[in-house]
Amino acid sequence: MELGPSQFGVIPAGQPHTYSSITGEPWLLAFIGFGGALSERIAEVNGLNPFQAYTMAGWEPVWSRFESIWQLFDKTDGESVWSSSPLIYELPLWLGRTHHQAQHPVQADHPSVSNKAMRKAVVLMEEHYGEPILISDLAKAVGYSIQHFGFLFKVQYGVTPLQYLNRIRMNHATALLESDPNLPVSEVALRIGMENNYFTRAFKQYYGKPPGSFRKPSES
Repeated sequence: MELGPSQFGVIPAGQPHTYSSITGEPWLLAFIGFGGALSERIAEVNGLNPFQAYTMAGWEPVWSRFESIWQLFDKTDGESVWSSSPLIYELPLWLGRTHHQAQHPVQADHPSVSNKAMRKAVVLMEEHYGEPILISDLAKAVGYSIQHFGFLFKVQYGVTPLQYLNRIRMNHATALLESDPNLPVSEVALRIGMENNYFTRAFKQYYGKPPGSFRKPSES
């Protein structure tokens, strides 16, 4: 796999690999590894395939996210390590989004305005995913009809607003399930703003197994 400036790739766990510069010029490489029973599936549902080069819309925001995760890992308290888990599980979603933005910039009469509105919608999703928010509420918050909002959002991010919101919720659900083996599935559903039965169906649709089977063994 060959990567150019502002590009990233996904290497599966257990795959031997080395890094080298083809041109011999100075270069900066950053990486984060994450595991878990569904790690490969998480990358897949966010549109990230192994050994494929993806272009980012900009390097600085990605570097900022990496630094946030590294800073949490540098701390030794349990709360900081736990806080890093959602950030890591959000990373495939965020990388998939920035790649889509680079490949499919919004074409509209006022793209800067619509881009800002869609970014605001994503921020609202990330801040309020644990609440029973409606897509119509998001559309109203960014000043568009629900139909026009849905159209612009899919053009910019490649998925519908509801699909994007559910990806955020599924990523947070996997982090919760893995970090606390004793947390009831119904409580996980409540924390990510979903009804229990709907959450169970959505989780199985995304990852091919029910949420109750996705657990780290509890320590005895």
